[in-house]
Amino acid sequence: MNNILFALTLSTMAGLSTLIGTVFIFIKISNRNLNKFISFCLSFSIAVMISISILDLIPTSFFEITNVYGVGKSILVLIISFFISSIIFLP
Repeated sequence: MNNILFALTLSTMAGLSTLIGTVFIFIKISNRNLNKFISFCLSFSIAVMISISILDLIPTSFFEITNVYGVGKSILVLIISFFISSIIFLP
């Protein structure tokens, strides 16, 4: 029961943060400031996604790959997959 309450609390907090984020859409912003605001929001979201992938996903995947291939091959696989994904997702 405690886990269900914790999950419900986290989901509620995520929903409320999304609701707070939509409030900015309805604020009257002039056209000149709108481009600056959109640029700021996009660069903030890109920074969050990059930091999540570097600080959380890459070390976790490295330890999982190390269990399968060993240290040497796992470093090689990690570097190759990082560059391939960077090339694929270039705009």
